Amino acid sequence: MADVEHDPETERYAYSPKAFARLVLSYELRELADRAEAGVPTGSDDCAEPGEEVGDALGLVHQAQEVLTRAVLFERAKGTSWEAIAEQMGNKRQSAHERYREAEQEWKDALHEPFNPIPPGARVPTDFLRLHEAAYAPIDAGR
Repeated sequence: MADVEHDPETERYAYSPKAFARLVLSYELRELADRAEAGVPTGSDDCAEPGEEVGDALGLVHQAQEVLTRAVLFERAKGTSWEAIAEQMGNKRQSAHERYREAEQEWKDALHEPFNPIPPGARVPTDFLRLHEAAYAPIDAGR
């Protein structure tokens, strides 16, 4: 079967916000798993800089926070209530809503307007991408 060229500008319209949110969650989970896997080999331990393992672990924590945010956005796209999300986090509804409402609004805005303002003459419009790259090019991300 011949490869078909895909156009991110049009292929995005074939997906629901819920499907996008799940795809982005999957993408971030894969990134986290790949990053964690990179820390498993011990062969270069003697060459590591002092504190490097702590820095790498902190990077994993930040990536895991991104995964958590994407999980919340997916749950909201599925229609999950703030109460149910907060319960899973051991928080009150208001705490969860306050913590993630800005991310949810940014996500919704990016779905409607995937780019930040692009200056005239910009060569690479994707440098101004506001929408997560997995949602912008879902077929490539799905691969």
